[in-house]
Amino acid sequence: MLVPTWPGLTLGLVALLAPDVPLLLPRAWASAGQLNPWVVQFYNAAHALAGPLFLAALGLGVVGLGGGTEVLGVAAGWLAHVAFDRVVGCDLRDRNGVVRR
Repeated sequence: MLVPTWPGLTLGLVALLAPDVPLLLPRAWASAGQLNPWVVQFYNAAHALAGPLFLAALGLGVVGLGGGTEVLGVAAGWLAHVAFDRVVGCDLRDRNGVVRR
């Protein structure tokens, strides 16, 4: 049974908010709901499912060796953020910064 350790829980909470850091950069927004094109690559990289899924697989492999709960915490927080964004309609952006539909 996996019991989250405090570092894993703390890192998971940080990872829950971290994907939106590119949105806080100066001049990230072109207009309401549209990102400037230079921010899109950072936003899409932080909101792609491949990152947290890879990290989760890596964490599960490390857990088998007796560690890795911190990695799983980050993966869980990141995946929760991406999943929540998808549910509320904040999908990946096209190269002009508009939400893909």
